[in-house]
Amino acid sequence: MNIITLTAPAICAGCGKQVPASAQARSYLGGKIYHMPDEEKRLTARTTAPAPQAPQDINYLEQALLAYIEQMQLALANLRERIRTRR
Repeated sequence: MNIITLTAPAICAGCGKQVPASAQARSYLGGKIYHMPDEEKRLTARTTAPAPQAPQDINYLEQALLAYIEQMQLALANLRERIRTRR
């Protein structure tokens, strides 16, 4: 990516408008030209994306985890009892 001053009119790859000669633009490999207002919008949109949201119902997840732990404790207690009675 380079900032260039156009020596001839060009078409902006972002909005399709004609950019006049002597305007500043960004040039990318492959010949794409973005005039500065579109380039600023493109870069801002890419860097200000919202952060992923945490699940809203954390309480539900906690309850499900506690229920699973209780089931595992019960299964372990049953297993211990079966092992103890076999001796």
